[in-house]
Amino acid sequence: MNIIPIRKWLMIAGAALALTPTVAALPARAAEAPGAAMFGSVEVSRVLAGYTKKATYDQQINQLHAKLQGYIQQQASSPMLSKEDQAQLGALLAKPNPTDQDRTAISQLQQKSTQAVQTLAALQQKQNPTDADKAQLADLLKQQDAGQQALQEVGRTYQDQEQQANEQLSQKLSQEVKAAIVEVAKARGLAVVFDSQVAIYTANDITDDVVKRLNK
Repeated sequence: MNIIPIRKWLMIAGAALALTPTVAALPARAAEAPGAAMFGSVEVSRVLAGYTKKATYDQQINQLHAKLQGYIQQQASSPMLSKEDQAQLGALLAKPNPTDQDRTAISQLQQKSTQAVQTLAALQQKQNPTDADKAQLADLLKQQDAGQQALQEVGRTYQDQEQQANEQLSQKLSQEVKAAIVEVAKARGLAVVFDSQVAIYTANDITDDVVKRLNK
């Protein structure tokens, strides 16, 4: 049976923060001062490595991945359920505080699949199947195919859910880092800040100040 595994999406820890030159609004006298230092650089990878809050974001993604992986593994153990049954099972598994009724419903769905698997195996091994056996076998094989398709869809749904969460946290991280860069740039009298990857040299590297600003 080919089940789509939950693919772990790119972690924030390994994501490259896209940083276009950051322009800070300067007081007029700072912008006009002769010889003022107008350009700076920041090493984004070092900022990300030094930002303590990023570890929390990474942990959130790890926890979500583990939870969704657990769901798909449990649902894959019931391969004969229909799309509707898998949706019901997934909703029950996702409940943070399942009731006894919920647990009973989960057990019934799992048993339903188990019985279908056992019946299918018995019919496939039967030496002299009757016409009724053949008809039931055909129905169960269709049910098996539908169950595999349902699990494929479940896997894609969980992948989308994890990707969306990762993108939201990555965007939040990006906004926080860029805001800190702008604050430091204003304080240092810089008009433009480049990522150090595209600036061969600048006399005003603000990486350490940005990390301090983020962690204060």
